[in-house]
Amino acid sequence: MSHEDEKRLYPRHATKATVQVQRTGVSPDPSASDEFTAQLVNLSQGGVRIETRELIQPHETIHLLVASTATGVELRCTGVVRWVQKVTGGYQVGVEFAGFDKPTE
Repeated sequence: MSHEDEKRLYPRHATKATVQVQRTGVSPDPSASDEFTAQLVNLSQGGVRIETRELIQPHETIHLLVASTATGVELRCTGVVRWVQKVTGGYQVGVEFAGFDKPTE
């Protein structure tokens, strides 16, 4: 078990889905989009890892919408960015859940 795994409170589940991201505040970058699409990399009870071309700052609060085309269920939540890592083609971003909206079907 790696040191990183030892710090995790919840197991991660690799998954792929499109996520709609909306900033709740003003980005320090005036050219940044307020709304954009990201790819879900994994998810746990405590949060998600997404990959995006948009730079999101640590401690930024964002709204996420994950919609399942297979089931028609949507997950809407608010999260706080805990870490950002530069990768080829964009950024991987760790988001801790801060609250959930009522699910829709």
